[in-house]
Amino acid sequence: MLADYHVHSLGHGERTQTFENLESFVVQAIKEGINEIGFADHDWVERNPDFSIFEELREKYPQIDILVGIEVDHIIGRNEEISSYIKDQPFDYVLGGVHHLGENKWMFDMLDYIEGYRGRNIDELYLEYFKTVEDAALSGLYQILPHLDLIKIFGFRPKKPVLSLMGNLLEIIKEKSLAIEINTGGLFKPVEEIYPGIEILQACFKMGIPITIGSDAHSYKEVGRSFDAACALAYKVGYRQIATFRQRELIMHDLDQKKNSPLIKGNIA
Repeated sequence: MLADYHVHSLGHGERTQTFENLESFVVQAIKEGINEIGFADHDWVERNPDFSIFEELREKYPQIDILVGIEVDHIIGRNEEISSYIKDQPFDYVLGGVHHLGENKWMFDMLDYIEGYRGRNIDELYLEYFKTVEDAALSGLYQILPHLDLIKIFGFRPKKPVLSLMGNLLEIIKEKSLAIEINTGGLFKPVEEIYPGIEILQACFKMGIPITIGSDAHSYKEVGRSFDAACALAYKVGYRQIATFRQRELIMHDLDQKKNSPLIKGNIA
């Protein structure tokens, strides 16, 4: 099983939810050998998906499972609003992504706001970030926590070991039966590294925390990108299964490797 659960068909709002637009993502997923594609647009881009379009796609492309999720921007204090929004929507899963920090809702992962890192204690910034992710984990609103160490996006690294800055986050994720995501999008950012880093992923595996895989595609050409690297990393750590979802219920499947996986070639460090 290969599944891409982090696909933004609308990007950052530059496209609309049409059959033709969504179809381009489905076709690309099939070309990439993906068994399941999960559309999870940002909640600030599309709050009322047209679920009938997805039904049309399922009828035309029965060879791939097409799921509908959403990526919610988790901000502390927003739980009631989020709960009210998602409770009556037939999403297969909800991603709880942290993209803002502080009272000013600093968008730390946007290049336009990179100056927000300057003059900051990076260790304290990581602590603030992981406390916000912890708030997301405790909320009970999500099934998947994506790009768990997104704060590294521009290559700003803490002096202390990253696991020491996470507090009880992984224990909470385990307790709440959440999945975390291997996200290949980081390979195409300044950090040039998959989210999360291998030390976090190893700790997750030891604790029995399930994984999904996501490309974080913002165009159809990015669907399934670098899944060979994601599968190789998962296998290296020890994972042999991935989590999938139906109506927010977790289902485990055996993880397939892509044929051109670095692990199969035998050259992964």
